[in-house]
Amino acid sequence: MAHKLAWGTAKNTRDSKWQRLWVKKFWWETVKSWNIIVRQRWTKWHPWKWVSLWRDHTIFAIRDWVVKFTIERKMKFNWRTYKNTVVNVVDK
Repeated sequence: MAHKLAWGTAKNTRDSKWQRLWVKKFWWETVKSWNIIVRQRWTKWHPWKWVSLWRDHTIFAIRDWVVKFTIERKMKFNWRTYKNTVVNVVDK
């Protein structure tokens, strides 16, 4: 018996499941509490009112209301401004 295959072995034949990241609930969609709004890596979107963040940076709703995305401007200590996209859950 041979100890190795004659033509070599295929090493990278496993196919992992792709991660379904991105926005799950869009602008003015109604959400219930614990509904996932955004699945993301790192924090591209930031939580704001009635929204919270899990350890894997997933944003979910705390109340049963409507999703709203807003862009807010912030200023750093070196007087440069940058845009910050935040996710709210607001009343109708």
